[in-house]
Amino acid sequence: MHAMRVLASCLSRSWGGMEMFVISSIKLMLADGYSVCLACIKDSPIERESKDLPIDRILVDSPSLNYKNVNAFIKNLKSNDYDIIHTHYSKDLWIIVPVLKMLGLSTPLLMTKHLGSAIKKKDILHRFIYKRLNHAVAISEVIRKNILDTTVMDEKDVSVVYNFIDNKEYRNDRSEKLLRKEYKIDDSTIVLGMVGRITPAKGHEDVINAIKELDKNDLNIKVFVIGGASSDEIGFEEKLKSLVKEYGLDKYFIFTGFRSNIADLLPSFDIFLFPSHAEAFGLSLLEAMSAGLPNVVCFSEGVKEIAIENVTSLTYDKDDYKTLASQILKLINDKDLQAKLSENSVNRAGDFSTEAYQEEISKLYASLL
Repeated sequence: MHAMRVLASCLSRSWGGMEMFVISSIKLMLADGYSVCLACIKDSPIERESKDLPIDRILVDSPSLNYKNVNAFIKNLKSNDYDIIHTHYSKDLWIIVPVLKMLGLSTPLLMTKHLGSAIKKKDILHRFIYKRLNHAVAISEVIRKNILDTTVMDEKDVSVVYNFIDNKEYRNDRSEKLLRKEYKIDDSTIVLGMVGRITPAKGHEDVINAIKELDKNDLNIKVFVIGGASSDEIGFEEKLKSLVKEYGLDKYFIFTGFRSNIADLLPSFDIFLFPSHAEAFGLSLLEAMSAGLPNVVCFSEGVKEIAIENVTSLTYDKDDYKTLASQILKLINDKDLQAKLSENSVNRAGDFSTEAYQEEISKLYASLL
């Protein structure tokens, strides 16, 4: 029996949770003996990150339906007999589906949907695209509902398979606290941390306003903001930094910009903050929970599928920065509560293991063959 051959695709120029997930999932497939080809944009971050993997590639210039891109797919598909085609980016369907139709191929086509869409996709062209899709995987119930609301897909053809993390990576004992060392912060200082792209929906302003509320308590704290804005949202990042300065909170906040070694940085935190107002899943929260960090979260859709109120996490509602401030203060002052949330978070993160994900995906592949 030959190794299952999978064509994975993600024609994105960005580098965020979705693209990182594609690389991680390919590594899992390779470990399970799959043969993988990756379709990606030439010189994109995802191509660079995949260069050390023992896989073939289809390289295109863009996700556009043009002769050059279509020809690259046709050439590859003519010479390879794939068992499954699995895309992680819905835009890819506009190349893949026409190519499959042109070649008369019935290869099962699967899409993992990482982000919700506000666009209704029920016109004649979208019907043509989505009727060829054999199955859609949503990374959360929120995304599953979004797929059913915005596309022509039947309920039986859409399922939830949660994202995963390598719990071993985040549970390794790291005695060296790199951020504290880098910024010369002693162990007596309480360090609060956030990780994620800087964009309005991530709730950074809630944290700034909460720290303003706590300023009168004269706490010995630092707040690390790990992550940066995309090129079209630099102005928003500058606005946040100006707000910190305007409120006189410079002594608390440290903006580090983008960092890649998150597993190595989390041990520097005492408390993790996840103020995101709208989340498809919340991978950075799960990473922090796996590392055993007590946490305070905005209890929004998506987050509710990971965090358990008052068991793994303290919670607050969107924009309610006063409750966020009181929850932070409560956690700082209660070591027993910190220990409880830490233990429960580690246990909860175990539900989102690499093994659980790969078992679900393998079953799904088998059902489509």
